[in-house]
Amino acid sequence: MAPKGKNYKLFNFFKKVSAGQVARYEMYEYVQALTNNFELDPLSHIQSDLREFIFAAKKEKRASVSAIQLKEFFALVSSKVKPVYPYFPDDDVEFAWITQNETGQWIDLDKSLFDGEFDPLHELYRIVREKISAARAIASADSNTLYGISQVLETKLSQTGFFELPRIIILNDPSREMLISTLAANTIPYNMAFLHFAGYIKHLSTEHFKVKTQIHKYLADIYSTTPRTIKGNLNVLEPHSGEDRVRYTAYLFMSNVEHDYQLLKSGH
Repeated sequence: MAPKGKNYKLFNFFKKVSAGQVARYEMYEYVQALTNNFELDPLSHIQSDLREFIFAAKKEKRASVSAIQLKEFFALVSSKVKPVYPYFPDDDVEFAWITQNETGQWIDLDKSLFDGEFDPLHELYRIVREKISAARAIASADSNTLYGISQVLETKLSQTGFFELPRIIILNDPSREMLISTLAANTIPYNMAFLHFAGYIKHLSTEHFKVKTQIHKYLADIYSTTPRTIKGNLNVLEPHSGEDRVRYTAYLFMSNVEHDYQLLKSGH
């Protein structure tokens, strides 16, 4: 039963995640939908509720382990009958239940005792935490920084005919300015989705570059990232691609891109 005053729908989602019934991309899509494309305030509320849920779940599970069971567990570990999971400093330290073995190695007791039962919840927590960091970075970027990024984007894209594309040339000047500002304030996956939607990637391949690797390098230089990041996010936009759709998420933004474009086209 959800705690009093909590969101029952969200609580039930946490339960499904905990039971291993939700894939990572589904976690991502759910959080994206629930937070209006990763807005900071709703993300913070989800993080708070999820933290409370994880603490409660771990407290209940740990309470079921008796001192005798712990003693037997360590005996099995010492005799190398029972494998253990090491604890890494970059794990979610606030939830950690750790101890040291006789060699000084830190052991993740939750993972070792419960066979990774809490891994899905930690995965969801990491998604939320990473999106909060990204949202804060955008929120803290001052207007001069965003203006500088916008100027670079506008210059680079104009050099290769972006503003002459059929879907872009019909936009009025205020809408073009808003488009550049939107691209500057958004993530690389969103940007790749928009450039693909606008026909810019196809334009680059037919008018400016002979091979895809050149396109990846060109865009990587513009966005200060790696060619592999560009390649992965463009690949997932192809329906039959075998690319890693967990790591590269541009496809998740296509509906947002189409919606944003319609607003730009209408002059709003």
